[in-house]
Amino acid sequence: MKTLPVITSSLIASTLLISLTLNTANADSDDTHHEKTRVIKAELATGPNMYLDRPIRDHGIVQGIPMGTLGFAELGEYNPGANEALPLTSETSDDAVLATFLDPNFIRAIGFDPNDLNPEVLNVPLQKVATLSQRLGPNGMPIVERTELPAMEQSFPYQPSIAGPNKEITLGDWKKARGKAIIKCNDDTSSIELRMKHLIPNRVYTVWSANAGSQIGPFNQPLAGAPSAVTSDEKGNARFKRDLNFCPLEAVAEAQAQMMWIMVVLHTDHMAYGGVFAPNTDSLFGGTVAHVHLHFPLLGTPVE
Repeated sequence: MKTLPVITSSLIASTLLISLTLNTANADSDDTHHEKTRVIKAELATGPNMYLDRPIRDHGIVQGIPMGTLGFAELGEYNPGANEALPLTSETSDDAVLATFLDPNFIRAIGFDPNDLNPEVLNVPLQKVATLSQRLGPNGMPIVERTELPAMEQSFPYQPSIAGPNKEITLGDWKKARGKAIIKCNDDTSSIELRMKHLIPNRVYTVWSANAGSQIGPFNQPLAGAPSAVTSDEKGNARFKRDLNFCPLEAVAEAQAQMMWIMVVLHTDHMAYGGVFAPNTDSLFGGTVAHVHLHFPLLGTPVE
C-alpha cells in the first residue's frame, strides 16, 4: 500500500510563496500598461485664466512659448445706463449683477478696432443676452434674428422662450460653482470625466482645452472633439465624459503641443458653435455670448 505524503501548513505556505513569486515575476515581465490617474479640483474663473481682476495661474514657458499669466476677463458688473460694464475686482459685491464685457486687452490682442464694436452686445445682463429665434415676416415667411426671449414660465403656450429660471445672475451665484476632473491615462489613450455642481441651472455649457503648440502658439479646442456641449440640470449639476487618443497629463511629442488647462464655458446666448467659442462676427466674442466659468489646471503655479 502506497503511503501518501503528509501535507503540512509549512508546505502549503512555501508552495503559495513560490507561486506568488513566479506570478509576480511574470506579471512584471509582461506588463506593458502604464496607467496614470489624476484628480483635479476646479478653480473659479471669469474668463480664460482669469478670476475677477487677477490671473489664475502663471504658466511660465510651455513648448517654448512664453505663456506667463496670459488671460482675459469675460464678465463685468452691470452698469445701468452706461455703454460698458464695470470690470470685476476683488472688491465687487456678491450682489453685483453680471453682464457682458469685452476685455480691452483681448480686443487689442486680436487686432479688432474698438470703434467697430456693436454697443448693443455690451453691458447686457447675462439673463438678457439675445439668442437666435424666428418670427413670421409680412409675407408669411420666417425671419431669423437675434432677440431676447422670455423664460418659459413667463411666456404664452408655444411662444419662443428659454428654459427657466431666467433671473439675474449675480457674482454670488457664479461663485457657487464647484467641480472636479478625473483624468485616467493608459499608455497613449485617456479618459476624462468632469463632475460639476452649482452651475447656472438649465443652461448650455461647452468644454475646451487650452493648449500651447511650439509651431502654432496658444490655441483652444473643443475637448475630445466637437460637439463638446453639456447642459446643466435644474439644480446646476452636469457631467461630461470623453475619451482622448493621447494623455493630456504630458506633452505630445509628435504634435509638439501640451494641454495647459480645461475650461467650462457658459453660453449665455444658449448656443454652441462647434469648433469656436463664438461666431466672432458683429462683436459676438468670448465675453458677449460665452464666458469661462470653471478652470481645471493641468500646468502652472497659482498666482497669489
